[in-house]
Amino acid sequence: SSGINAEYGSPSQPFFSSIGFKGRSESGERIYKVFTKEPMSDAQIEELFVSVRDVKVVDWYAYPHYNTSLPLPDFELDKGLYHLNAIEHAASAIEMSCIGGRNVANLVWTYLTGATGPNPEGICRDGKVEL
Repeated sequence: SSGINAEYGSPSQPFFSSIGFKGRSESGERIYKVFTKEPMSDAQIEELFVSVRDVKVVDWYAYPHYNTSLPLPDFELDKGLYHLNAIEHAASAIEMSCIGGRNVANLVWTYLTGATGPNPEGICRDGKVEL
């Protein structure tokens, strides 16, 4: 593709869930990844992009719906013992694992330092102590 069409007509009700620039091909053309709930029609592809050289469709369950009646487990299983992926019972994704990992890192810091709360300066440089 040479780029996203600036004249794309329905930004308030798009037919896609997300779109992102992935890089360039060996010939310098832009590559985009588009997530949709249904396969895009040729007309939608033409509406969204200025020009298209190739389309590759990969079907995968990117936006699953979860239903669980199970209670979520605690991150702290016992004193000094943590369940890194406790949050995965609610939603399974790499982003959720990152959140769980950061929250466990805060719990470990609190446990090892004997602090009564999270690190006031933040484990990360952005100053956040949990996500």
